[in-house]
Amino acid sequence: MNALKISLLFLLFWGILPEANAQVFKNNGAVVTLKRGSKVVINGNAENAKGLIDIKTNSEILIYGNLTIHNDLLRFEDYANGFVSGNLTINQNGVVYRNLGSLSVMGIIFNSGNLFNIGGIIEIGNP
Repeated sequence: MNALKISLLFLLFWGILPEANAQVFKNNGAVVTLKRGSKVVINGNAENAKGLIDIKTNSEILIYGNLTIHNDLLRFEDYANGFVSGNLTINQNGVVYRNLGSLSVMGIIFNSGNLFNIGGIIEIGNP
């Protein structure tokens, strides 16, 4: 009977709590590919600890949090677009490569690594 009361209280309080997000994306050595024309939304922070995140032509990645590139490569191919609502941190062994398209970072870009922009647009801060 006590377990039933606890379950009912949990459900009652769960229903009145505001929305909470705790999603985190972390790549630790894989090759992550967004196929041509795809869209990925991450409601939380994203990290590339090791490996390749490859965003193909006309694809879009939206990160509602911070993005950190510790090692290896985040590559935007022709006309791929990215949005980061927080900060973008590129550590010493990290690389962000952009070719056309746009990358919007609403916070600050901390660059200790390499940031290549070939003919695209990088927006920093709120417009």
